[in-house]
Amino acid sequence: MLGSLRHGLHVPRVSVLLLAAVVSACASRPPGPTPPQQSHVTRAGVGAHGAVNAAAARAERMRALLKSGVVPLRRHALPDYLKGLDARLRASVAGNTADIARVDGSLIVVFPARALFTADAVELTAAGEKSLATISEVLRNEHALLVEAACHTDRLGVPADNEAFTQRRADLVRDTLAAHGLDASHIIAVGSGDRYPVADNATEDGRRTNRRVELTLLPIVR
Repeated sequence: MLGSLRHGLHVPRVSVLLLAAVVSACASRPPGPTPPQQSHVTRAGVGAHGAVNAAAARAERMRALLKSGVVPLRRHALPDYLKGLDARLRASVAGNTADIARVDGSLIVVFPARALFTADAVELTAAGEKSLATISEVLRNEHALLVEAACHTDRLGVPADNEAFTQRRADLVRDTLAAHGLDASHIIAVGSGDRYPVADNATEDGRRTNRRVELTLLPIVR
């Protein structure tokens, strides 16, 4: 895994595409225990979801999956499907590690970046890789599902470098999910840079909240 520091990155200035998921300098200490239904991180994930525009990329990938033979869910079955998936995810990764929110017919799993990544690096911690492996285990048989891994960061540094940094992190999240059994064709990696803050970048707490990974789980429905 790569260990380049964000503030020392020499990367091309690129523009980038969505969620929600999964980001820049982070504290290495894991967050304290917080009930998922009250967590600020969950509210942060919900806010970011509406701001990120990747509808075209999502639609294109879903069309490709349908063309490949994926059988979509029936719309009337969606509420029960999401309820069951939510329950299984919460039992596996929610609480101290991640929060989960249901938004517009999808689920968003929100990780503080420090829960997955080494501070300032494109490198997963051992606990972070274990969390992603657990999610892969839960989702690997969900064939009518698109997973969007979106990484976000604060507004320190150069915006173009932040986008490149979060894209590299998102790529690593995608590759790790795939390495642990989730079909790579069902995953999109998005580096959102600093463009979608959900808290005040003028404060340390706000910047910490903005550094996050969002895994948006999008059922393929007809």
